[in-house]
Amino acid sequence: MAINLLLNEDSFENNDQSTLEDIYNRIDNLDRIKSMIEGVNVRKKELSLEKDIILKNLAIYDKIIYNELTVSDFIYGDDEIKNDYKVMLRSLIDKSKNLFDDHIEGHICLFNNATCLIFSVDDLINFYYKYFEKLDDGNEFFNRIKIHFPNLHLHENARVSLIEIQDNLIPFAPNIVKTLRYLNDNLKASLEKNKDPRAMLEDLTASISLHASIEGKGKERLNFKFTTTDGNIKTLCCEPHVKYNRSEESGVEKEYYRLYFHTGDKDIEDGKVLIAHIGTHL
Repeated sequence: MAINLLLNEDSFENNDQSTLEDIYNRIDNLDRIKSMIEGVNVRKKELSLEKDIILKNLAIYDKIIYNELTVSDFIYGDDEIKNDYKVMLRSLIDKSKNLFDDHIEGHICLFNNATCLIFSVDDLINFYYKYFEKLDDGNEFFNRIKIHFPNLHLHENARVSLIEIQDNLIPFAPNIVKTLRYLNDNLKASLEKNKDPRAMLEDLTASISLHASIEGKGKERLNFKFTTTDGNIKTLCCEPHVKYNRSEESGVEKEYYRLYFHTGDKDIEDGKVLIAHIGTHL
């Protein structure tokens, strides 16, 4: 599913009398946002999914961005403006599709204003993560993980298990995403620091305020087959897991969902953290 992001034309109106240097910094920031969206679209293309789209209203060209210059003057004319920044902003605006009746999920802004959702790269990251909270389709949730968590590798069973719980996914999504963020961004550093997997899990528990542990018994159920770089099959026990207590919004009584993972194997996906299962207790 494509996400539509609008260049908020009102945010291109320089109401705060920002200096030219301020505007250059903001254009640099917009370019970083654009680059991140392009990176997301590269991963979506690999999965044969629709790309996210940046849109614009044509009124954006008439906004006063600096002194008496409209956006159109800024990107096409005045010699005072550094050419690199003309090109950068022109590329972003001109290549954005024209808005007609499309549904808009988020607003990208040049100058911050009340309607702004995405003012920085961090805002964009948080926007994408919040998007998970609206998903009630296990297959799309699985694909979104593949798109937005590049340091994780998902076993196909993770797709199956997410589909199994999709009717009850929304109330658990915030905690699942919180776990995935930690595994993607921090797990390897924690493991390197602690050396001991149990100490690593204590770090994980403290960081996300969700209980992480190693399975006590029945570990044969936690064996998953992964394909190595040279095409062989390797079986790994994915016993570390994070436990999710039943949400108050959940319709399932006495249910505990779990995320089972492996800290990574050098022969599989360059040692990425491996996600084996997100769903019912194994």
